[in-house]
This record gives sequence, C-alpha cells and structure tokens, in this order.
Amino acid sequence: MDGARRPAWVAPTQYWSTVAALVIWLLVLVVWRDRPPRSRPASIPATEFSAERAWPVLSYLADTIGYRIAGTPGADSAAAYLVRTLRGVPGIQVTTQDATGAWLPPGRGVAIAYAVRNVLVRIPGRSRDALLLSAHYDSPPGSVGAADDGVAAASLVEVIRALAAGGPLAHTVIVNLNDAEEQGLVGSHAFTHHPWARDVRAFVNLESAGPSGKAVLFQAGPGNPWLVDAYARAVPYPYGTVMAQDIFQSGAIPSDTDFRIYRDFGALRGLDIALYEGGWAYHTQRDRTWMVAHGTVQHMGENALALARALANGPLPGDVSAERAVYYDVLGLAMLHYGAHAAVVLAVLALLLGAGALVLARRRHRLRARDAALGAAFALVSLAAGVLSALALAALAAYALGHPMSWFAAPGAATVAFALAALAPIILLAGMTGAALRRHGVDLPARTGAVLGGVLIAWMLVLAALTLVGLGSAYVALWWVVGIAAGLALLAVMPDEWWWVGALIGAVPAATLTLGLLVMLVRLFAPVFGRLPLAIAPDLVLAALVAVPASLLALALAPGAMRAGAAGWSAAICAVLALAAMGVSLARPRYTFARPQRLEIRHVEGPTSRTLRVVGEDYDTPRQALANAPEMRPVPGSGERPLVFQAPAGPTGFAAPAVRLLGTRADPADGTRVVALRITAPGAFRIRLRAPAGRITDWSLPSPMPRTAAARGRMGADFVAPPDTGWRLELRIRGAASLPLTVEALRAATTPAAAALRRRLPPWTDVHVIAVNGAETVIGR
Repeated sequence: MDGARRPAWVAPTQYWSTVAALVIWLLVLVVWRDRPPRSRPASIPATEFSAERAWPVLSYLADTIGYRIAGTPGADSAAAYLVRTLRGVPGIQVTTQDATGAWLPPGRGVAIAYAVRNVLVRIPGRSRDALLLSAHYDSPPGSVGAADDGVAAASLVEVIRALAAGGPLAHTVIVNLNDAEEQGLVGSHAFTHHPWARDVRAFVNLESAGPSGKAVLFQAGPGNPWLVDAYARAVPYPYGTVMAQDIFQSGAIPSDTDFRIYRDFGALRGLDIALYEGGWAYHTQRDRTWMVAHGTVQHMGENALALARALANGPLPGDVSAERAVYYDVLGLAMLHYGAHAAVVLAVLALLLGAGALVLARRRHRLRARDAALGAAFALVSLAAGVLSALALAALAAYALGHPMSWFAAPGAATVAFALAALAPIILLAGMTGAALRRHGVDLPARTGAVLGGVLIAWMLVLAALTLVGLGSAYVALWWVVGIAAGLALLAVMPDEWWWVGALIGAVPAATLTLGLLVMLVRLFAPVFGRLPLAIAPDLVLAALVAVPASLLALALAPGAMRAGAAGWSAAICAVLALAAMGVSLARPRYTFARPQRLEIRHVEGPTSRTLRVVGEDYDTPRQALANAPEMRPVPGSGERPLVFQAPAGPTGFAAPAVRLLGTRADPADGTRVVALRITAPGAFRIRLRAPAGRITDWSLPSPMPRTAAARGRMGADFVAPPDTGWRLELRIRGAASLPLTVEALRAATTPAAAALRRRLPPWTDVHVIAVNGAETVIGR
C-alpha cells in the first residue's frame, strides 16, 4: 500500500517544516544579496573609489544648495560648484555647455524647448574614441534630489578624481553632468549636439528612483552584448536582471532616463544603472541625505569606476551588433550573460532535456501520457487559481472592506498574505489531483511523476512562448525547465524514497532566482503605487505581482504536497494565515512620515479666475488629508474617488507671462502668416504655449511639429528653463482668422495661500507647490 511505502520524511509536519526551512534560507540569501557593500574611507589610495570622499559633494548639492530645479538660482549654483570642484582635479579638461534646442517626445502633442547648462569633463586618453559617463545635477520641483540624482553626480565627481589619478587610459572618458533631466531629458539632448559627442562610442548613465539599496543594471543596448560582458567582468558587485529591462521598456514604470536620448538621438549603445529601493522618497521632500546610506554611494561609485576603467581600456567598437543581451546576477556574486542567439540555443537544449526526462520517466513506468496531460492541466489550472485567489483577497480588502492600499507604508504583511493566498489553492489542487489519480489505480511513484511531468510540460510551454517573442526574462523559465527535468529524471532512475532529493536540488537555482525577483518586484512597485493614479485599486496589481512568482514557486512544491498528505489541512492553514496577514496589513496606517501620500498644490491665477488646487498623485483620494481644509471641494466630474480638489484663492503675487508681438509678415505663396513673438516670465522654470491644433504649420523651434493633436484638440510647446530676457518664437499660421494662444508660467514658489493650506495638512503627506500664472492673447489679422 502507498501508506506502507511512504518514508517518514513525507509526513505532513516534517515535509512542510523542511520546505519552510528551505524558503527561509533562500530568503536570507536573497536579502543578503541586496545589501550594499561597506563604505570605504577617505584614506584609501586616490585611484580607488571612496564614498567618504564623494559624500561632501553630495551633501553640498543636497544640503547646502538644496533645490536645483532647472532655470532657478539653485541649478546655477550647482553648476558653478561642480565646475569649481572639478577644476581642482589635475589632468582633465572642464567646460560648460550653454545650449538651446528642442525635441518632440514620441506620441505627444507638445514639443520641449530648452536653455540649459551642462558641466562637461574630458579625461584625455591615447585614443579620441570616448566613453561617456552621465548623470544629472538638477532636482525635480519639490525635492532636493539627494538620491535623484545627487548620489550619481557625486559618485561621478569621485570617479573623475580616481581616473585622473591613475595612468593614461586607452580611450578618452567624457563626463556629462547635465541639466534639466527632470524637465524632459533636455540636458542629454543638448549634449548630443556638442562636438565632443562625435567621439563617443558607448555610454554609462547613472540614475536613481530611490535612496537606498544597490544600483541595478536595468537597461542595456540596444544590442551589443559586449557592454554587458564588460560589466560582468569588471564590476566588483554585479547586480541586475534583464527582467527589469523588460518591465521598464514596457512602460509599466512611469519614468524615463537619459538612456532614451543617448540611444534614440545619439545613436549610441550603453548601460543604464539606477538605485531603486526606498522609492517612497522619489521626487519628494524625503529624498534627503539622511535617507542615503554610505554603502549605497559606495556600490554605485565603485561599480561605475571599475566599469569605466574596463571600457576605457578595452575595445570600444561602437555599433557592432544588433543582438540583445540576456543578463542576470547570481546572488550578487557573479553575472550570467549571453546573447539572444545563445538564449535560443539554450532554450532548445532545455526543451530537449525536458523532453528526454519525460521519455525516460515514461519508459521507467513513472509517467503515462494521459497522466502527464492531467498533470499539465493541473499546473495551468493551479497557476490561474493561485493568481485568482490572491486577486480575490485584494478585492476583499480594497472594495468590500473599503481600505485600498492599506499596505503602502509597510507592504511586508500584504506580500505574505497574497503569497499564502496563492499557495492555498495550489496545495489543495495537488491533493485533489493525487486523489483522482489514486482512484484510477495509479501508484504513488506514477502519481508523483504525473504532477512533476505536468508542471514540466507547462514550464516548457512558457519557455517556448517567451523565447519566441524574444523576451530576455525567459531565463527564469529556462532554469525551471532544467531543474524540474532533473527532478523527473531522478524520480525515474533512483529509488522512490530518494526522488525528492533530486527534485529539491534541481528546483533550488530556479527558486532562488524566482524568489529574488519576487522581492525585487515588491521593493520596486510598492512605492511606485504612490505616484500612479490607477483606475483600479493598486491592491489588484500588487496581488498579481506577488501571486505569479509565488504560484510558480508553489508548483515546485506540488508533487511533495501531494505525497505529504493532509493537503486540505495544509491549504486551510495557508488560507487562515493569509487572512491573518491581511488583517495585520489592514490595521496599519496607510501612510507614514517616511512613506507619505504625495500631493501637489497648484495656485493657479488666470485672466478670469484664481484657484487653489490640490491634486492627489495615487489611487487614494486626498479627502482624508484635506479634513482640516473643508473649503477644498472635489472638482465637478472627478468621480466617486476624486483626486482633484479646489477652492477659490487670492492672487499668487507673481506677474502673468507677457506676450509681445514683434512683427508679422504674409506669405502670399501659400496664404500663411509668419508671426514673431517674445514671451517673458521672469523667475519661471517653465513656460507653456498652447494653440488650436492644425492652425500652426511651422515654427522656429529646431524640432518637428507635433503630428497628433493633444488632449482637447490643442498642441504647443513648453520652454524649460527660459531666460528672464524671454523666449523668442516665430509661428507660421494657416488662414486669415485670428489665432487664440494660451500661455502659462510655472514657478517653484510657495504662495501665502498655499503655505497656509500646507500647514493644515497632516505630517503623513508630502507636498510640492507650483504657482501657475496664465495669460490669453489673440493674434489678429
């Protein structure tokens, strides 16, 4: 009988305790992998990277200067400080690039014009061919940008010192500490028109979306696996995954970096490296030096220095391959990497290995074809059931109980809840599948083979599909196919009581990668929901992000769960623990001082109205935050969960932008008019010009005209960091009718009315204030 043959280890208590111990150990490894290294002191040789030497630069930018919004005195002070500091480094060339220009972001009806100041450094090498290192020194409105991007800017200053202190490099190194990245990636766009840009063959861009943890390699290319190979060989602390690239380039993260500009406008190949942990502070008042660990600076800077030396002393072939790279680190100790063609070969070999394991199990009477089909159906149904169970728990909390995003400040409890909710139905289905096979006369080894074989078939289908569409993330499925195939083969050739050894050993590499991705996804996305005004509760998205990898992990436990018995009790315990963990999450505050609700106050003064407007930046309505401001009412038509509230207000105290007509001339050849304007708004960091779509046929901006109308049939241009002397612009207008123009000036300034409102908001909010002054004008006949 099955019971007589069951070894002691598979008793329910021993089995689940073994699994729990293994999961805890893997979690320890994953958390250990994410720890940054220790900071190195200032006493180390000048050729090495020291976070202690970089720290004064970071402190001066973030603490002494503070706000460095493009077009404001703070940005000017930052540029002057960087130039002054870098000119004290011998053997390098330091200059500034004062540039104007414009570009049209894809898919938008608004072009971005600019006037920026980049700080450029050139470290001469034996060859003019150059490596570009890039970071931005400006900060967004409402943040001093200690991490974003002060850490990267300070790190590059120390990298420059270390490179200059060493011997001559084979290739030149150019550093662009650029302006106005936060206002439309325009500093990097300006650099692509600088004469030095012609020498660049590859680039490394340093960014931040959080103040802590390690700097992750999250974009590479396009193509050229040699760049990833250089990273993998050179850096002392490899950390990255191509899955982050797949996620970021899908648009799921509401951010962009200078990587896009260098790639699309500079036609360059490069690497994008960024901090991402602690994203609650991103673009908030909390992004300060007290949130940044010295080890975080050490990790970014030491890796950047090692990578710069490797690339500057190795070949810089430029655009040599369109092949994409697959890359992922192994517990922060090493990085595995290979090209897309090698990924296809590995996938084919893994599929052949899986097929061979299925054939071997069938020949050794451990698997029958109909049982394998049932096992595959079990795997697919289990995955769906696990995700749906987690979604049901999320819907219960967000909709039935009316408490969405309860986990925002502390996502740990909700993560456990969603993972256990996904695990419960899979355990139950494993027991039910085993019982069904037993009723059909299938012995215990064959039942185990059916479930293991079915899970293998499901993973083989996933691997084939991801490989066909060209996603680098297929490496996860690759490891699962190899591991489960090894377990199935060992089941076929080893005594029955030892099959689990091979199954567990085979699953450990894939489980480690999957668990690491689960931790990374939660750390990345949980804070992001604070700046995503989704139409559905973010609980559902987080539940899916947790449930998919958790269900994949659970499938590896399914054969053992079936053999351990007591599947019903085990599933019930998981369900109860999931509800308890969700109860803990519901009992905690949604926001805290360190993990606040983001709000924007806009004091808007137009020609006929003045309002104070509060805009919530996440799914949760700011109604509770405005409890002490009853005059703030939801904007009509903003729905049951309004994100925008407003109230009448007094004047901002700033002048409206002035629009001066400089001249006009008719073009009888095509019936158009060319109108010259000057728009002035002293102190504004941004000027917006809007006009009816279709009336303007050309303009003097060095940028294409938008070909798609923006919302409400309007198009136009934004000028970032406009000079106080004004923005001169020529428009070619179709038709003789008058043309209405709307102009707005944005200033990063707190008005008295906005300050009074902010004092009434709770401490768990983070607020930035924008004063908006608008004007309307009509260009007549």
